[in-house]
Amino acid sequence: MGKKSIVALAVVAAGYLGTTWFLGEKTEEAYRQTIGEVNQQLASFASITPEIQFSVEIKEYNRGFFSSDAVFEIGVGNGNDKSSFEYKEHIEHGPLPFEGVMRGELMPVLARAQGQLVENESIKEWFDLVAKQGNIPVNTVTYIGFNTKGRTEINFSPIDVEENFSSVKLSPAHFTINYDLLARDFNIDGALPSFVMNEVKGDDETKVNMTIENIKLTTAAVGYGLPNGHNVTDFQIDKIQLDNTAVLTNLTVDSTEKVIDGISNIVANYNIEHVKFKEYDVGSMKAGIRISRFNRAAVDKLQRLYMRSADNAAAMNIVGELLTPKPEFSLDNFHWKNNSGEINSSLSVQFSMIDLAKVESSIVGIVMGLVPHASYKMEFSRDMLADLLAFAEKETGESAEAQLAMFDVFTAILSEEKLVTLKDNKVLVDFTLDNGKVTLNGVEMTLQELADKLQRMAGLSQLDQAAEGAETVEDFEDWEGYDEPMTETEAIEQAPLQ
Repeated sequence: MGKKSIVALAVVAAGYLGTTWFLGEKTEEAYRQTIGEVNQQLASFASITPEIQFSVEIKEYNRGFFSSDAVFEIGVGNGNDKSSFEYKEHIEHGPLPFEGVMRGELMPVLARAQGQLVENESIKEWFDLVAKQGNIPVNTVTYIGFNTKGRTEINFSPIDVEENFSSVKLSPAHFTINYDLLARDFNIDGALPSFVMNEVKGDDETKVNMTIENIKLTTAAVGYGLPNGHNVTDFQIDKIQLDNTAVLTNLTVDSTEKVIDGISNIVANYNIEHVKFKEYDVGSMKAGIRISRFNRAAVDKLQRLYMRSADNAAAMNIVGELLTPKPEFSLDNFHWKNNSGEINSSLSVQFSMIDLAKVESSIVGIVMGLVPHASYKMEFSRDMLADLLAFAEKETGESAEAQLAMFDVFTAILSEEKLVTLKDNKVLVDFTLDNGKVTLNGVEMTLQELADKLQRMAGLSQLDQAAEGAETVEDFEDWEGYDEPMTETEAIEQAPLQ
């Protein structure tokens, strides 16, 4: 090798060593900056739930030439109930960390770190459980890029333990987190393939077996905790089974939140493909929820205020912040369907700020000001109810016929009052409220007239008492308010209304 080649290699080596030392400094700066940002966000949660607080501190950071070693202390709880555990990392400085190169990772990075949970008394039992398989509970590999981006791979070890006729089996779980070092943009993708628990409970040694299969979570956020941002979350469970009693298949939840100038708009959808409880086919369910123009910061302020004092004047000011954007809550088409029929309902309520000095000092007056717009629709299947009551009779011994007879009388009375519509073995409701004007099942009325009807209906509570102890239709017909045959008009006349 020539003299020039040796000199060139020396220059390259010196340059690499200098770069490694410099990147070691930058890595420490990145860690301290990220943990500072994380603690700032955790502090905002602490003001809402003071009994459950989290914190992360750098307990030790020993920077070397090619690598550094750090110990982080993670605190959970508050005051005397606070516990903590440590997490240690071995951090290799870039641009080409040795361990990564040995694994074929040739992409230059600021740093590569391997970490693991450190055993202490608060989590010793967890360590003992996984130690039987020669593992540690949690280990991570972290990559920090030159573009202020990071990626952490989190691996949870399996648990397989049996003690006193009870057992728990937890499959290995893996999560990947991509994030920026300011902890504002991130995405999480992870899965837990299975969880199985078998337990013996009570003096009669009842066995409880629960299985959960394929839990999956994906979430992404941009501008988290900032006045403008958005986040998306998808959650899925393939199967939940409790003994041979209940089986739920394909539960999915997806949600989206967009934040503009601190005001949130949230959309969430829930879906269950099928549920079965013993011999009863519960069927499928789905629902959507929308929350529009929601001031999350005002709710946080209100929670913090009531934890410190009961300052009503300050509370009303914060309520004003909450109601000024005219928030709206909607339940979009709750749908429950099985072989017997289906139930559908939807609800929408819009709220508005009111001046108590300018509204009528009554419940109706306050509602008219506070809720300018609302709507509710429902389609309820009598056949589904009959099928459910028949199943319940086998379980409890309560008469399905008597319960259904009471339902028929009750809905007949409501129909006579125009509070519901009866059609094709279904109970229908169609309600809208628009600035104090009510339309209920095609009939227009004032909000006060509706309130009067509902107050009158309160007397129907005696119908519930009549059904108590009834085991047959004949038992229910013995009630003095029930006389067969009974028309809808007779039902409303004879029912013990107040």
